[in-house]
Amino acid sequence: MKIYGLLAATLLLCALTLWSGISGPFLFDDETNIPKSFIAEFSWDEISAATLANSSGFLKRPVSAFSFAMTQYATGPEPDGFKIHNILIHLLTGILLFLVSKRIFTALGFEQNQQQWAALLCTTFWLLHPLHISTILYPVQRMAQLASLFSLAAIYCYLRARQHSHQQPLWLFILLPCSMLLAIYSKENGALIPIFLLIIEATLFKFKRLHTSNIIKLSWVFFIISPIILGLFYIATHPGLFNHSSRSFSLLERLYTQQWIVLDYLKMIVLPNINDMGIFHDDIEIISTWQQAMPAALCHLALIGTALPCLKRATFISLGITWFYAGHLMESTAIPLELMFEHRNYLSLAGIAMVFGGTISLLNHKLSIKILAGILLTHLSLSSFERTKVWSNSTNLYQHNAANHPQSARAHISYANELLVKKEIDLAVKLLIKASELNPNDAGPLLHLIKVGCFGPLNYSQNFYSRLQQYYSNHPLSAYGQQSLHQTSYLYINDKCKQLNTKEFTALLSRIADHSPSKKRKAEMLLIKARLVSKNNLAQANQLYQQSYQLNPDPRLLSEQAATLIAQQEIHQALRLVEKLQRQHNNLTPTLRRELKDLFAWYDKQREEKEKENNDVR
Repeated sequence: MKIYGLLAATLLLCALTLWSGISGPFLFDDETNIPKSFIAEFSWDEISAATLANSSGFLKRPVSAFSFAMTQYATGPEPDGFKIHNILIHLLTGILLFLVSKRIFTALGFEQNQQQWAALLCTTFWLLHPLHISTILYPVQRMAQLASLFSLAAIYCYLRARQHSHQQPLWLFILLPCSMLLAIYSKENGALIPIFLLIIEATLFKFKRLHTSNIIKLSWVFFIISPIILGLFYIATHPGLFNHSSRSFSLLERLYTQQWIVLDYLKMIVLPNINDMGIFHDDIEIISTWQQAMPAALCHLALIGTALPCLKRATFISLGITWFYAGHLMESTAIPLELMFEHRNYLSLAGIAMVFGGTISLLNHKLSIKILAGILLTHLSLSSFERTKVWSNSTNLYQHNAANHPQSARAHISYANELLVKKEIDLAVKLLIKASELNPNDAGPLLHLIKVGCFGPLNYSQNFYSRLQQYYSNHPLSAYGQQSLHQTSYLYINDKCKQLNTKEFTALLSRIADHSPSKKRKAEMLLIKARLVSKNNLAQANQLYQQSYQLNPDPRLLSEQAATLIAQQEIHQALRLVEKLQRQHNNLTPTLRRELKDLFAWYDKQREEKEKENNDVR
């Protein structure tokens, strides 16, 4: 009971350490992901629409989207409710890690007292580590949290069935697959569960020890062998999965660079320094040759080489090291994601925590080891507290990131956005110019400057727009640049950007469209042009809307065109467009039906009024 009391105290300490962070802001892609899952009422239509609203990832992550909807319904749309729920998920994940690690140390033959202390130390290390702050207090990273939570639940189900012969069907063929599905539909990282199960089976049980039955062997087929074979088959038949054409680095450059990034992760875990941590790590050097990558690769080989001889004497070290690498197989290898984010260590860090917990438990008879462990855990706790304070205030957070990552373009952009909210335009402009210099492969900050010009007069250089046109003749438009263009167009049509040079802006849109290989990107540029001309030339705007829809038949385009026509009292044309949308009603997703609900309600009202007029005439 003493161990469980200490676990409760650790959970309380963790909650208190994190609590001040709930006053922090929404961040980066929070505002493009979370509001999609807001609900107006607790109804099946609203909940199903919110659950299917997310567009992230291959599977759209409906479990995470559903959790966002429930948080918003329970606590409102402000960020504090989302952060509180993330803290609760972190604590629950910590409890599951304690249960999983306790079973792992039991399987390793640790004495009862040792296994309990090893599990507690592992959990404490994981719960209090400052690297997790950028996952817990970054609301949208609940996706990574939930995937880790359900992955641990699946691993626990397997361990319980493996160690106890009774009730194996329940744990293996009901609870385990349910946990796997919840993990995968929270975030695609859940697909790594078979790898974790393979590692556990290979290191702990060696495919034979402890109650190996036909049921267990059947579970190997269903939950280890078959998923891995199917995964390899999918990878082999989808070479486009590794297409890096939309990135500023090649596949080889990514693989080379990840060698050093994973070492950076290890350094931040083993030697945590909050000044090395941050929201963004786009200041890392792209490694372009194998000679530059070789030293890091040798370090990884040395670590893996250490894991192999430990299989006989200290299996928990082998398990912990391979666990860490397994957690990075999806996001830190060949898939063309952005290079580095701290939340990718949320589950991986548990492997290093197991090494820590197992080592201290075995050497607890040495006073020096106890003192060192106490110092490390105290350092983790204080570092998390200090980092949480930084994350509790948006200005402090963005200023801290820009100061500690002076070569990060994104850190400067985020700080500039914060300054724009405070109307500190001059400094914000300097930061955006600096960001464009730091990342010459993305002209997004310069497009952002066009939007900044909406809030006050800016003296653009004579060749400003010509430079942008030249740039986009040879480079694709980034998501950041696309967002800036859309936001500028919205400001313009709402009369909040009267000083926009529409002639130069429109010419830039045409240049981007002309040099874009993507039909969808061309359609977006036509859409933005349609918004700009709609104020003065509705006929031309309608043509542009139609051309955009032909390239990308998204119902949202028809919806926006209809709204534009309604605003200019072109009711008959708007009705025809909404009728077209009505004919597609059965093919629309619940999310789209919810988005178009007001437009359909307007259409029904117009029909009712028309029928009433006809009846009055009769």
